[in-house]
Amino acid sequence: MDARPGGNAGRVALAPDNVAVRIPRGAVLLTASHYIPDAGVARPLIADGVADYQRTYDLQKEYFATLGSHPRGELLFGLAEGYSRLGDQDIGRRVLRRDRQDAAADRLRQARDRVEGIQIAPGRTDRLRGLPHKVG
Repeated sequence: MDARPGGNAGRVALAPDNVAVRIPRGAVLLTASHYIPDAGVARPLIADGVADYQRTYDLQKEYFATLGSHPRGELLFGLAEGYSRLGDQDIGRRVLRRDRQDAAADRLRQARDRVEGIQIAPGRTDRLRGLPHKVG
């Protein structure tokens, strides 16, 4: 039996596919591990936190791109940091690359949405309405 806080003997064992259990536990373990000076004690917490985040990603990968940019970024950054801290630098870099690609795609979608909302004033082809105006 795992007696550590957040150990597998708790809620994760009862609901291994519940994102509402995996995300908070993973976040707490990854954050708490920063404050444990003994690497031998911190490492299992990091590993459990990464396992929680990885399982969450695996559960959500079919619709991951439809999630908001903030939850996607938090999950991917947590995975990248955790894998890096476990010594898996290549996996950490791949995850960060994915996060950057997702962020770039979000910016492109936002720009497209803004451009699609632009209306040309009747009789005035030289002015566009709907663009944000820079002040200053």
